[in-house]
Amino acid sequence: MPTEQIPQFRDIVAEIVDEDQLSCIEWSARKFLRHIATTRRLAAKVYPHIRRYSNLPINLKLVSLERVGAAPGFSGATVTIGYFYRNHPDDHPSNPMVLKISRPTIKKGRLFDKLNDEWNRAMQVASYAGQDKSNFAFPIHLDKANQRREYSVLWSPFFSSKAFRYRPLLGLRVSSLANVLRGKETLANTSLSEFVTTAFDRLDDMHFRIGSGRLCRRRNILCEYKRYLRGWSRGEREKWAAIWGPHTEQMTKQFGRSWTNPIWLMDQLRYKRPRLTLGAVHGDIHPLNIIIQNDRSPGVIDFGWAEDESHVAKDFVLMECNFRFVFLKPDIPFSAILKLSRAIGGNLRSELNSGSAQCDEYYQLIKDLRELAIGRLGEGSDFDIEYVLPLFLTAFGLLRHLDSFENQVSAHLTVLGLSDYCRKNVLPKLTGT
Repeated sequence: MPTEQIPQFRDIVAEIVDEDQLSCIEWSARKFLRHIATTRRLAAKVYPHIRRYSNLPINLKLVSLERVGAAPGFSGATVTIGYFYRNHPDDHPSNPMVLKISRPTIKKGRLFDKLNDEWNRAMQVASYAGQDKSNFAFPIHLDKANQRREYSVLWSPFFSSKAFRYRPLLGLRVSSLANVLRGKETLANTSLSEFVTTAFDRLDDMHFRIGSGRLCRRRNILCEYKRYLRGWSRGEREKWAAIWGPHTEQMTKQFGRSWTNPIWLMDQLRYKRPRLTLGAVHGDIHPLNIIIQNDRSPGVIDFGWAEDESHVAKDFVLMECNFRFVFLKPDIPFSAILKLSRAIGGNLRSELNSGSAQCDEYYQLIKDLRELAIGRLGEGSDFDIEYVLPLFLTAFGLLRHLDSFENQVSAHLTVLGLSDYCRKNVLPKLTGT
C-alpha cells in the first residue's frame, strides 16, 4: 500500500483504561496499523478489509475481560479484547484481538517487562501449535515502554473472525469458561465436558512438541514448579506454620482430625529429582484463559507462562485446582467437600455421589481431565509422581491467593488431602531420586 494510502487512526472507544494507558495504546495502535497496512500477509490474517473505504479513519474498540466476570489478573496487566473498525455500515471490522497493557517493574534489582517476557515465551511455543493457529491468540506485535511512554502494549489477534460475536453498533460479546462455571453463560449444544476436552485437544501438538517429540528428564521438582509455588517465602511459611505447625512436625490437626503437615512435606521434597515428561506448555490454562468463540468452541489466550521444554502436567493440574476450589461454590455442604478432597489418587472411582450436584459434576470434569493427562504423559509414566505430586505443589502455591477463591474450605482440604496422599504413596517412590 502506498504511503499516502496508509489509513488514519482516529479514536479509541474504551472506558477501561486511564489517560496514561490510553496515550500508550494510541501510539501503539498507529504503529500496529501501519504494520498491518504495509504487510499483505499480516493484513490477510488480522484485518482482511483494511483497504476498503481507505478514505475513512479507523477506530479501536476495547472491551475489558473484567466486564464479563473475570477477576483482575494476579500479574497486574490490564487485559482487554478489541478490534479495529470504520464508521461505515458496510465495513467489516478486524479480527478480534487480545490487547495487554502493563508497566515494567523492578524484579531482583533489574527492570522487568512482563509483556516482553510473554512475547519471548509465546515465540518459543508457537511453532509447536500446529498448522491451524486460529484457536490461539499468539502475540504478533509489541511496543515496549520507553522514557516517554511508561506502558508496554502487546497485541495478540485471533486469526479468525469466529473468535467472538459482533453485536449491533459494533458491540462485542466476550465470554470465557469462567462465566460458564459461574452460571452466567451456557454452552448451548455442547456439554461442559466436551468443551473442556476440546480446549485441551487444542494443546495436543504443543504437549507432544510436534516435529520434535517429548522428552523425559530428571529435574528438581521444587525448581520445576517454582513459579507455581508463587514465591513461597519465609513470610508465607511463617503464616501457614502458625496454622499447621513448623516443618519439623510431620502431622497437623485440622477439621477435627490429623493430616500430614504440608510444610513438613515441602521440606521432604527439597532435593527430589523425579523423571518428568517434558513438552511445550501453555503454563497458565485456567477458565479465564479459555475464551468461548462465536461457534461455541474454545479459544486459548495469554501465553505469559508458556515454555517450550517444561513438565506437561502443568497445563492439567492448574485446571484441576480450579475445579476443586477456585470455582467451587461456597455453599457446598462440608461432607461433599470432604468426599471430593479424599478423591485424590490416580484411580478415581466411577462416581463421587457426594450429595452435591456441583461437586459431582466437577468430579467428572476432573476424571476427564486426568484421562487426557494420562495420554499426554505416556503409558510408562508414574501418575502419582507426574500428576498427583505436581497437583499438590500447585494447590499449595495457590493458597497465597486464598481470599479470591470461591470455596476456601475446599482449598484447605485439597492441600491437606494431597499432603496425606503424597506422604503415603509418593514419598516412598522418590527414595533415591
